[in-house]
Amino acid sequence: MVGIMRGGGAYVPLDPVLPLGRLGYLVGQCECVGVVAQRRFGGMAEGLVVNGISGSVVIVEEGLLIADAQWREEAGAVYSSSSLAYVLFTSGSTGRPKGVMVEQGSLRSYLAHTIQCIFLDEIDAVLHSTPFIFDASVQLVWCPLSVGACLVLAKPHAGLIPEHVHQLLAEQ
Repeated sequence: MVGIMRGGGAYVPLDPVLPLGRLGYLVGQCECVGVVAQRRFGGMAEGLVVNGISGSVVIVEEGLLIADAQWREEAGAVYSSSSLAYVLFTSGSTGRPKGVMVEQGSLRSYLAHTIQCIFLDEIDAVLHSTPFIFDASVQLVWCPLSVGACLVLAKPHAGLIPEHVHQLLAEQ
């Protein structure tokens, strides 16, 4: 997500446990130009591209980005306040999921206000245990990164296990 934002793009978090058809619908609604996935989800990401989604697949593994030269050249884009920052989708409980688009300026204003309200600074650590597809993850990711605080990532779904949370808090 950081790389996409730094490159001037907007990200759309996808949950790899969702059916391929639903993921394809979400990616198609956003007219995504590419999919970034961990190696273990590479087949799923390739499936999205094969099923008619334009773009390429970028695989990340162990914190390293593996990409072709064309993608690296295109990643030097810049953005303005009205540039799209991210798109989150509703659950779709009343039909098809709907995308909610948030611009860079709105995100920066929200983060500045939130950081001021919670007195967050570079000496803090923030535990992130919320799936990235939920709006709460925006605050949990971007607030600490905006001020240089430590972002501690819990394993997926481990935030529901008290022992895991206790261990992370003790370690971090």
